[in-house]
Amino acid sequence: MGTCPYGSVYDAGLCYPQCKSGFSGIGPICYGDCPPNTSNTLDVCIKHSYTRGVGTIPDCNPTTEYENGALCYPNCKPDFKGDGPVCWGVCPSGFKNYDGFCGKPNTEYGRGTGYHSQAACVDDNKHNAGINGCEYYYGLWYPKCDKGFHNYDCCICTPDCPPGFSDDGATCYKPSYPNGAGRVPNDCPSGKELFEGLCYVPCKPGYSGFYASCFAECSGNTTDTGTQCQKDEYGRGVGTIPGLSTVTWVIIIGILAIIIIFIVAALITSVRRAEKAPIVIPA
Repeated sequence: MGTCPYGSVYDAGLCYPQCKSGFSGIGPICYGDCPPNTSNTLDVCIKHSYTRGVGTIPDCNPTTEYENGALCYPNCKPDFKGDGPVCWGVCPSGFKNYDGFCGKPNTEYGRGTGYHSQAACVDDNKHNAGINGCEYYYGLWYPKCDKGFHNYDCCICTPDCPPGFSDDGATCYKPSYPNGAGRVPNDCPSGKELFEGLCYVPCKPGYSGFYASCFAECSGNTTDTGTQCQKDEYGRGVGTIPGLSTVTWVIIIGILAIIIIFIVAALITSVRRAEKAPIVIPA
């Protein structure tokens, strides 16, 4: 086998230029080296893979959102509670909660049929009229309602509604405001990542997730084609015939020298024999 010039490599009987860093040669072509976690073939690298389990449905952000009807909405302001795209006022303690309104507790009371004069009302001192006083309503005088109550029509004292609620006597209509159209949940629990709408366990370093599977990542001089890494490639010429090595030349020269020595020796011997032979004169 001959030798290749400096900077060349021997391959299949010919000499080729060395491939660039990150490439390996096969004949006249230099192919990109396969990245880790792949199996090498001629022009592609087969990705290794493993299963990371089925995905789970993501959640709303537990600190800033609430979930309703499979959508996420921003948390409502204090003293409001979300119901889909609307935030409604919260019924106070003791009030009954209904859609859109609060039923008042059964603490209302009557304040009598009224008096013809304020003095008569105060003097009778019903419902602490002597302290709280009396008020005129439709031609008659009535004891003022206790603190936290107000009159409903002439004769009933009904509990006050919270600030912002509309009072119709028997109920308190909740205040409300729109809270947007909502969004699809896309927050994953700690230790999981979102992919195509589902939460999965992250892949190990050097792998990328695709649904329930993790595939090795392409890198270096390769191009990702899905389940394979296509090697980049370039030509490095047709190759040249290697020359003889120094040792081979020494052997050849040595053999030629020996042959020449034998030839010279044979010629010298032949000449000497000719000189010693008698001269024969023809008769």
